[in-house]
Amino acid sequence: MFSALFFSWFLSFGYIPIQSDCVGDTLSGLDSSRIATVAEIGISANFYRLDVYGSIENYQYVGEGGYFFPFRADYKAGASLRITDNVKIIAEHECDHPVVFSNNTKLQSTYMSAETRVMVRIEGGGK
Repeated sequence: MFSALFFSWFLSFGYIPIQSDCVGDTLSGLDSSRIATVAEIGISANFYRLDVYGSIENYQYVGEGGYFFPFRADYKAGASLRITDNVKIIAEHECDHPVVFSNNTKLQSTYMSAETRVMVRIEGGGK
């Protein structure tokens, strides 16, 4: 059976019409008077039955003069091993980190989060 190493990548951009985060009962929301955007870049590699992938997603305000002011970066990494055509073992990690600048007085609330998952996925259905 032929097996080779394959790489792929992606880049995406978007607009954030609504976003809010809550820690306990304290709600931290985006300043609705400014525009917020998101950009993500990722890469993956595949070798036989193993997939390894990762990405970084960056949230930013569009400031005066068209400058971007990032306020959050989310990192994602994972690996997937296909055991059979219908069974995979998956390990994923995601962590969210604040990006704070000393001249950015509008964003006082910061937070961090992290999550690691190990799963077995069973897939079915005809082709």
